[in-house]
Amino acid sequence: MYAERLRRFSDSSLRMSAKKHVTEALPRVGELVQKYA
Repeated sequence: MYAERLRRFSDSSLRMSAKKHVTEALPRVGELVQKYA
């Protein structure tokens, strides 16, 4: 049960950090697209 809770916690934290990276990268991607389009 403890391992299950730990696994779920790590999954949610990984998802949150991934979402954070995506939202931080989006403006940079937009700049690149405008630069090379």
